Amino acid sequence: SFGTPYLYSLTINATLPGGNVSDTTTLRVGFREFSKVVDPELEGPVLKVNEQKIFVRGGNWITTDQFLRFATDAQRYYTEVAYHVDMGLDMLRVW
Repeated sequence: SFGTPYLYSLTINATLPGGNVSDTTTLRVGFREFSKVVDPELEGPVLKVNEQKIFVRGGNWITTDQFLRFATDAQRYYTEVAYHVDMGLDMLRVW
């Protein structure tokens, strides 16, 4: 989870011409900082969330249908990506 994010209160007002507020809502929102840096010790890229180094397990995915015969089949692509999630991968590079 990379730490509990601090949640801020955000109030949004919809104001009509003339200054009358027509609607108001308040939400709780949190922000995270994501960065990619080069680690001098590893001499390679390191990903950080909120300044904390994270290890990302990733893989490559090349479409199983090179001729795009099933390009409109959303369920097929959902299932193929879900296989990678089931393997515990955090990131997927698409070729």
